[in-house]
Amino acid sequence: MTEKVKIDYVFSGTGMLKLIPPKRHCSAKYRAMRLSTIKEGVTLINKNLNERLTVMDVGMSILFNAYTESRWGNFYRTSDKISFDKLYADSGGLQVVTRGKQLTDLMKDEIYKAQDEGDVAFCFDEIPLEKMCEHTDLAGSNRAVISSKIFNTKRFDECARKTAENVKYQLSQLSRARISYIIQGNTYEDMIRWFDIAYEVLGDDIEKLHGIALADTCMGNGELETCDMLYAGAHIFKTYTNLPKNLHLLGVGSGRRMLPAIILCRNGFMGDVILSSDSSTQSMHYMMGKSISFDKKLTDYESFKMFVDEMEPIYSKLIDNYDADELVRFILANNRQSAAVEEVCYNPEHRFHTIGFSICPLYGIWTSNKLFLDIERMLGETSYITLLNQVTKLEDYVDWRNKNYSNLQSKRIKRKRVTILDLMG
Repeated sequence: MTEKVKIDYVFSGTGMLKLIPPKRHCSAKYRAMRLSTIKEGVTLINKNLNERLTVMDVGMSILFNAYTESRWGNFYRTSDKISFDKLYADSGGLQVVTRGKQLTDLMKDEIYKAQDEGDVAFCFDEIPLEKMCEHTDLAGSNRAVISSKIFNTKRFDECARKTAENVKYQLSQLSRARISYIIQGNTYEDMIRWFDIAYEVLGDDIEKLHGIALADTCMGNGELETCDMLYAGAHIFKTYTNLPKNLHLLGVGSGRRMLPAIILCRNGFMGDVILSSDSSTQSMHYMMGKSISFDKKLTDYESFKMFVDEMEPIYSKLIDNYDADELVRFILANNRQSAAVEEVCYNPEHRFHTIGFSICPLYGIWTSNKLFLDIERMLGETSYITLLNQVTKLEDYVDWRNKNYSNLQSKRIKRKRVTILDLMG
């Protein structure tokens, strides 16, 4: 059992965090002041969080979209990633579809160029899903609704092979970034088969990958589905020993869904892997005008005061006659949208000109405190999930699943049955 589980928490939705300086306020002096303050804040938050944690060692990274935010990759890299550990680059495939565009080879080449600014690049994965009805939009707002989708078993091998071919070409286009290979499937057997097909195409080139990214897109997003994904990941790493041991959980950002991953990494079931996960939830809080409460009894003022108190070593140096109460009330008056707090104080004569731009990004990053402290609290509770503490080998998991699956929350995507007509073509 390891002392601390290493996890890289990836903040997505960089537009929501307002890390990029607005064009109209882009003087060299303003940009330098902005970057310096945000960098110092990210470092402080990460340091303080890890001092509070006893089970996890959390790194913080950032994700940009190589299709919609292609210019940002170079900004992050040349700005020393604004003190984040790694720079992840999404492919932007979903955004291509939602904008009604056709993904062409030329478009992919441009996206790969943008991704190569990062450290980790996600691949273009072909997804074997169908719409349940004509009103379902798989790429739009209904994509998170389990009942709107059905897993197409007939297209599974075809999609797995096309994904592998995409990655084979992507490997030839990237010189700096390493690829996180997205794994799809409706069961853990599917996921294992998905990577078996990857190996048929890539062979020992899998050692050039960064690792694998487990997606719940075809699986579902319940507790049981998360556990099955982790079993598939452990099986893949055990089978392909030359595959780099980096495991990403795509879009799994809630404490309850991350809990089994922490347990299975802590007890050695996953092997010597580095875990990472991404979520846009943290980034959205300030933009949505929400405060993070560590206690339901806390008021919005008290919640924001906790954030201001943590930032005091930075903010008190930048504001004459610093007053925490004054700053909290300013934040509360300007959290209706993410840009408001920066726009209000852009004037150099404004009281909070030297820090106003940092409140939105640093508050979103600071909210990760609650996520990881909640996970550590849940680790001490007794539940069917914490029984995973007894699971250290692949066969242990199968036994645990057989005994407990009916007691776990399951949100499995329905599986399309193969009929005799399908077999006959």
